[in-house]
Amino acid sequence: MLENQKGFTLTEVMLFLAVSGFLIMIAFAGLSGRINRVRFADSMRNLESFFESEESKVRNGVFGPIPGDCNGGAVVSGECVLLGRRITFTNVPPDSSIARIDNIVGERLRTNSAVPTTINDALNASNLTYSSASTYNLDWGVRLINSTGSNMVGYIRDPRASVILPFTGDPPGISTSTTLCFSDPDNNNKATITFSPNAQGVDLRFEDC
Repeated sequence: MLENQKGFTLTEVMLFLAVSGFLIMIAFAGLSGRINRVRFADSMRNLESFFESEESKVRNGVFGPIPGDCNGGAVVSGECVLLGRRITFTNVPPDSSIARIDNIVGERLRTNSAVPTTINDALNASNLTYSSASTYNLDWGVRLINSTGSNMVGYIRDPRASVILPFTGDPPGISTSTTLCFSDPDNNNKATITFSPNAQGVDLRFEDC
């Protein structure tokens, strides 16, 4: 005798498809979140490398003619030197994913003049001016959302020596520090970058802010 053979009912098939679809959605959501975290981390490390590159440009600064004059045209370009790079962020969309980069140009200190006793005095004696250089676009829609201090940061060379210092503010504040807080487009991942005058490089931390 043949035994009765039973198949799946329509209800069982629909239930299986519903459960499978739900599990796939959960797996996709988890994968999407992981991809976003990886993208955010990659973007922040690229930003960290960008700051290191800017510091290197200042460290290997140009000590020859600089395009344009400094001190409002009172000094010919041959006596102007590249002293630093200023990086300006904004937390106002849609520009919160863009940083503006300016050259900091100063007058070459005269060897027959009295040497300023502090770096701030030296910078004042150099009659600093700024000239637009380029922009930097943050990857994957990462943006600045707030800062504890100035949105202007950068690196500057002591006109008296080869010492390179991070700075904040405009004009450069050598004795202050600032922390910039960045987020992905959905505010699910955040990180901070801190500039400190006594630190080598920037301090990148993946933390809430």
